[in-house]
Amino acid sequence: MEVQDQVDGGWFLLREGNHHYLAVNCHLPLVDISLLIRLEPDEETELHALGRTFADYLAAKVAYWPDRYRPRDLDRELGAEVDAAVARWRAGAVPREGSGGSA
Repeated sequence: MEVQDQVDGGWFLLREGNHHYLAVNCHLPLVDISLLIRLEPDEETELHALGRTFADYLAAKVAYWPDRYRPRDLDRELGAEVDAAVARWRAGAVPREGSGGSA
């Protein structure tokens, strides 16, 4: 599994083989949760057609209506694998301008 894209504090788009997964941070009134969903075939089609625009859109839907997507949550099954992929991605990520550090 590997990270394909992400938005700080919002979501990670991951790929394993021909399948994509979206890990979304959901900010609820009393607690924040994270949901991991595998994209369905129609969502895969939209992702291939629209790219990041679709990932942003789907992440916004998941974050706004987490109860609709909770039945699709795969965090228990794949959470450790996703965490490892994110850690590998972060270790290899190039710091962006203005992200801190010594001058």
